[in-house]
Amino acid sequence: MEMQHTTMQDPPIQDRGTAAMAMQASTMRQDPMGGVASGTRRVTIVGAGFSGTLTAIRLLHFADMPVEICLIEREEGYRYGGIAFGWASTNWEHMLNIQAGRITLRRERPEDFLEWANEEADRSEWPQKWQYHTFGVACVVPRRIFRQYLAERLRDAASDAHAEVSLRELSGEVIDVHRRGEGYVVKYADAGEQGGVHDLPSDQVVLATGHLSPVQAPFYHRIKDYDRFLADPYAPGAQDWFRGLVPRRASLSRAPRCRPSTR
Repeated sequence: MEMQHTTMQDPPIQDRGTAAMAMQASTMRQDPMGGVASGTRRVTIVGAGFSGTLTAIRLLHFADMPVEICLIEREEGYRYGGIAFGWASTNWEHMLNIQAGRITLRRERPEDFLEWANEEADRSEWPQKWQYHTFGVACVVPRRIFRQYLAERLRDAASDAHAEVSLRELSGEVIDVHRRGEGYVVKYADAGEQGGVHDLPSDQVVLATGHLSPVQAPFYHRIKDYDRFLADPYAPGAQDWFRGLVPRRASLSRAPRCRPSTR
């Protein structure tokens, strides 16, 4: 799916501000299946989670020749943050396991996250607890804030890129990549209303598809149908599932009393 200014489905109301800002970064082109202008190379990144987004950001920073960067994501709740930081798999109580002063996307600017969080970030959708918080070097950070940092830095990188460097964001599932001549063809199922399967000719392809599905534990088949068991806590919809759980009072059976030994 590709649209002017945004490629995302309607996100939850809490996330619309972030999504809109991030999508303003993209220089969109029509004809998502066609080739690029003569002399322009196309780099297709499969997966727009943390690794894919960061790869796109760095390409936008350093590319100095005509290039189109295509960023494809099949699950919008994972866009920009992936499983670790995405909207679908985190909540506002889910913290990073690293202090704010050690977070940065650019090793040449170790203070980048702190400057962004305290001076640049749009906090309009943040919970009250964080809206007026000043982050220090040792502060903890909600994972959703880091996801917003990635999204806004992608926007900034696209805005500041070389005049002949563009970013295009697509929504769909890549189902095949094969060689054609000196390049590749990425075949993807469009997630837009029109649907369809399209070919995306590319000069280079980056696979940033993230973690594999969790390995099933030996006891999985014995408990998979239990109504309070969730095999993948990071799957889309998992957060809603957790919120829907009603606490149950534990029923503990009294253990038999041990008799003292007569020996």
